[in-house]
Amino acid sequence: MIFYILLTIAILLAALSFFGPTLLAARNVTPAKYHRYIKRIPIFFLGYVITLITLFISIFQFGAPDSMSLIANIAGIMFMLFPAFTTSFYRLYESDFKMFGPTDIHTPFINPSLDLEGYKQRLQKKIRIYNTLQIIAVCLALITFLYSINLSRNQYGLFFALIPVVSAAIFLMLTIRLVMTPQKIEPIQDQLDILQQETAEIAGAMEIKPPKVFLHPGLITVPYNCIAMPKGMYVSTLLMRDFSSDERKFVIAHELAHFKLNHIAMRLRLRYFGMTLLFFMILPLLLNAPPPVTTWTMGIVMTGIFSIAYFSRKLYARQEYEADAEAIRITGNPLALKSCLYKICSNSLFPNLSEFDNPTHPSNPNRYAAALEVGQKEH
Repeated sequence: MIFYILLTIAILLAALSFFGPTLLAARNVTPAKYHRYIKRIPIFFLGYVITLITLFISIFQFGAPDSMSLIANIAGIMFMLFPAFTTSFYRLYESDFKMFGPTDIHTPFINPSLDLEGYKQRLQKKIRIYNTLQIIAVCLALITFLYSINLSRNQYGLFFALIPVVSAAIFLMLTIRLVMTPQKIEPIQDQLDILQQETAEIAGAMEIKPPKVFLHPGLITVPYNCIAMPKGMYVSTLLMRDFSSDERKFVIAHELAHFKLNHIAMRLRLRYFGMTLLFFMILPLLLNAPPPVTTWTMGIVMTGIFSIAYFSRKLYARQEYEADAEAIRITGNPLALKSCLYKICSNSLFPNLSEFDNPTHPSNPNRYAAALEVGQKEH
């Protein structure tokens, strides 16, 4: 009975993740309610993984009648559900464009030369194609899996059950590449010279060594962006072209603050720690440890990973506030934060998403309020 209860839970979690957002959008719920649901999808995914682990450990620990057939069937069904999570957890939902897309409020700030509407239509079309191909791959795998099980050839059934996993990984990479598609624009040497000069000037005011700076075309989803990475600072060509001097300097000061306050190193340590925990998850299996040891180890590791994810969310938000405060201290211009965020968010494909707290950044209203508070203290 425990096997079927766990299987039912896994199917329910898959349905909540895969169909929930679309159904909510069809009911015309508020963006806030939709966003609260989207934030729960990682929890559904975690519950699915825990259910899967518990299911297989229960089978191997307590045994089951006709165990090979049962294991093959459960493994196949679980693998069939796996693409629902990889596509749901990482891909853009069709409903996201409706719930978080540009509205009349953002129209005055949208740069028509970016052709956001054209990008959105092309992106939606490709997402629909990817999802259709993914469903076809899963259906074919399910048919071949059930056929092989019917012939009592479990080894072939497990082989065909792996097809959805492979296809999920392929479409996941395609989706990430699609979302990260750069704009078709060439950098200009004058822009790089200006960027290097302003970076050196602000780094001198912060009393830090200026990092290497690079120009990149900007992404289709977020044309105006600037990112601090371990190798240096990456600024979009479109940002250099369309932002005023004060806005550019504020964005550069914000990213340099991440270097000065050691934010990049802290994020890397968390990432490496999480990867180390994943190794400890598979260690009991490699050592052929007893089932209780494996169960406890996986439970502790999953708890650790969940704790890191929760702590990272809090840490990233605090780091953004700290970087904003340092940029305001250096530039003396708290209003530049608001104009920068308006331009960046209004010209992205999902400007309404910035009205809510996200895993890496606080909401725009909260950042505005904190910036005004810092500005008042500075003056």
